[in-house]
Amino acid sequence: MTEEAFADVVGGAIWQIVDGPSALHPRAIVARARSKLGTRYDFWKWNCEDFVSWALGHEPRSSQREGFLGLVAFVLVSAIAVRTVGQEA
Repeated sequence: MTEEAFADVVGGAIWQIVDGPSALHPRAIVARARSKLGTRYDFWKWNCEDFVSWALGHEPRSSQREGFLGLVAFVLVSAIAVRTVGQEA
């Protein structure tokens, strides 16, 4: 992870500051985030959603990873079901 300038990240996009789902003081959130500088990105173990969730004081969690795993499970179950139905015929 690296710290980037706000303008470099946002560019010309429309943005707004909103109250986040955290009981932590904003300075504590920034301190937690900065404590992970240099941490390597890993989709399976530590991705951007894990990082944000953790920095906000929650358990690391990634809806991207959970969605991907759900899709893989669905495809596998569907393939097994198609194969089973094909064997019964």
